[in-house]
Amino acid sequence: MIATDGKAARAAAVANAVGRIRDIEAAQGVTRSALEAIREELMLLARQYPSHRNSTLRLLEPLGAREEGDTGAYEEARRYASSLPSASSQGVAIALEGVSVRAAGHTILTDLDLTLAPGSHVAIVGPSGAGKSSLVGLLLGWHRPATGRVLVEGRPLDDQHLAWVRQITAWVDPAIQLWNRALLDNLCYGTLDMPASQVAQALVQADLRGMLEHLPDGLQASLGEGGGLVSGGEGQRVRFGRALVRRGVRLVILDEPFRGLDRAQRRLLLQRARQVWRTATVL
Repeated sequence: MIATDGKAARAAAVANAVGRIRDIEAAQGVTRSALEAIREELMLLARQYPSHRNSTLRLLEPLGAREEGDTGAYEEARRYASSLPSASSQGVAIALEGVSVRAAGHTILTDLDLTLAPGSHVAIVGPSGAGKSSLVGLLLGWHRPATGRVLVEGRPLDDQHLAWVRQITAWVDPAIQLWNRALLDNLCYGTLDMPASQVAQALVQADLRGMLEHLPDGLQASLGEGGGLVSGGEGQRVRFGRALVRRGVRLVILDEPFRGLDRAQRRLLLQRARQVWRTATVL
């Protein structure tokens, strides 16, 4: 009986040990699965980081833009414009001389030399993070060159000249704000006393007629904050339409202007943009 009891005890001990081993292996399996999931998540975040960083820096860039001064800045800019050699619709000449741009502690552009004749239509291409938006950000006043200088119409882009350049610039970008206001208000934002005929023309050129027909209140339909009540492609066409109604445009900056649209739509709208602004300098 004693020997039998000893064997039974040993068997029970072995069974318990085997059970504990199985529990440990199961726990290790769960741990390995959890660690694998964490590893995959970290790898995904690492791959996405450059894109998120570039998007964040791009959204923050306007916060560092130079101010145009007090409420009389635009009136001062008008007087300044009258002193310039030409007030025609011809495009502006642009020159970058040894320009470097640094943002958030990083050098984005280095020793850039660029000369654009008035009326040039130029495509700027490159991978994400190459500095395309930072380049046009120099013309919008988001950046001051760390080295070198930016010339528009042969004059340095100081505060007074910047106010004038902004007046003659049409800018289309997905980051441009759409307001929780009517479609008509969003189209005419920044442009006073817009004739109805010009609004109608912009609706056609920006391919907004189909969208207009589906809006319950037509031109008075609210777009929602940030354009939340319309699709991304429709919002881009509204931004394009807003640029089309601007008067006296001599510089056009199209930064991913037709994001969210298919290739055929992008090609059509780009052709229209180049036709409307055929004498302007277009980037």
